[in-house]
Amino acid sequence: MFISKNLILILLLLILSSCNAERESDSVGVGEQSEKQNITKVSSKDTQEQHDQIPPPRLIPVFDPEVETREISDMDELSREFLVGVVTRDGLRIKNLVVTEQFYLDVLWPEFEKSIHMSSRKSEFHWELLRMKSMGGLLEKFDSYGWEHLDYQGTFFDGVEYYDGFKLHNKPLVEVKDKLTGETRMLELFGSVVELDNGTLKILSIPG
Repeated sequence: MFISKNLILILLLLILSSCNAERESDSVGVGEQSEKQNITKVSSKDTQEQHDQIPPPRLIPVFDPEVETREISDMDELSREFLVGVVTRDGLRIKNLVVTEQFYLDVLWPEFEKSIHMSSRKSEFHWELLRMKSMGGLLEKFDSYGWEHLDYQGTFFDGVEYYDGFKLHNKPLVEVKDKLTGETRMLELFGSVVELDNGTLKILSIPG
C-alpha cells in the first residue's frame, strides 16, 4: 500500500495538534488547582486572624507567698469576701484571704509538727500539697456557674482545735440562698479557718 508524503505530513500535524491540546488542558487544570490552593490558604489565614482577635482567658494568679494577705477578724466578712472573689473569678482577691507559705512554715507547721510527730524537713512538702490542693479547688470553683445568684446567710463549723498562738475552725459550711428559687443550701467553699490569738482569720485551704 502506497501512502503519499502529503498524507503523512497531515497525519503528523494532527498528532502534534492533539498533543498540544492535551498540554494546554493539563496546564489549565494545574492553574485551577493552584488557584484553589491559594483560596484555601487565604481562608485559613483569615480564620487564624479571627482566632487571634479572640482575647485570651483570664489568668489565675498563683498563690504568691510575697503578696500581703488582708487581715480580717470577722467570719461573716471573710466568707462574703471569698464568695465575691468566686463570683468575679478574682484569684488575687481570694489569695489575700489565704495563708501564705511563710505564715504556714513559721506559725502553723511548728504546732502541727508537735501534734502529728512529723519531721520539720517535711514542712515544704506538706505546704506544696496544700498549695496544689487549694489551686485545684479554686480553679474548680471558677469553672462553675450560678454563683452570682447566691446570697450569703452564715458560716458554721464542726469543731475547733486549739494550738499555741492560734485555733483551727474545722469543716466550715457556708449557708447561701438562691435568689432565683429561694432555696437555701450549705456549701463547702473553703477548708479550715485559722484564728490567731489577735482575732485575725486566715483560710488554710480550698478543697475541690
